[in-house]
Amino acid sequence: FEDSLKLWADMPGVREKDLNVVLKDRVLTIVGQVATDMYAGVRPMYTEYNVGNYYREFALNEDIDESKIRATLRNGVLELELPKKEKAKPRQIEVRSA
Repeated sequence: FEDSLKLWADMPGVREKDLNVVLKDRVLTIVGQVATDMYAGVRPMYTEYNVGNYYREFALNEDIDESKIRATLRNGVLELELPKKEKAKPRQIEVRSA
């Protein structure tokens, strides 16, 4: 995790079209809607999770390169990769006489 941070969110029942990931003012917001019509008429005997919508916010610090954030939804798990900015490298500055 030297170059990036990874965040995983379990979001069973959320489809890609019903998922929004928004970055505004250094706040990353995740909103997922579960289409309840998928569960109409279903009466499970046991479930590992409750069916519902999702909402989370994360404040990002200045070390994250906002332009390179990537999100992938696979099998109900959202993976966010938050790359860190490259640190300024030392360089020689030419001095000229006036």
